[in-house]
Amino acid sequence: MPGKKTQRFTSIQLQLFSFDAKSLEKACACIKNSTDSAKIFLPRKRTLYTVLRSPHIDKKSREQFVWTRKKRSIFLTGTPNILLENLKNGSFAPQVQILIKIKHYVNIYGDEINKR
Repeated sequence: MPGKKTQRFTSIQLQLFSFDAKSLEKACACIKNSTDSAKIFLPRKRTLYTVLRSPHIDKKSREQFVWTRKKRSIFLTGTPNILLENLKNGSFAPQVQILIKIKHYVNIYGDEINKR
């Protein structure tokens, strides 16, 4: 295999979590503008809390509070140096949590890699 070059591919999956939809969309737009990416909308988690207004009487009098957590998943592909620089330079809102998963592929045969 003296004539073949090794190829390196990096796939980064970012999962963004936030309680605020506007800050989540700003973070997604910042990432999407800087690299080639595919954005996937994930189901939101909704929790409903019911609280009695009075602990002694009027059990029918209740208040309900909703807690909603929104999620997005972004897949980035490309060379590792450019991707990591874009992630370091991105300014994200403090309300957004980011989970990063990195997959690195090395092809020593020079064939096409099924990047999935």
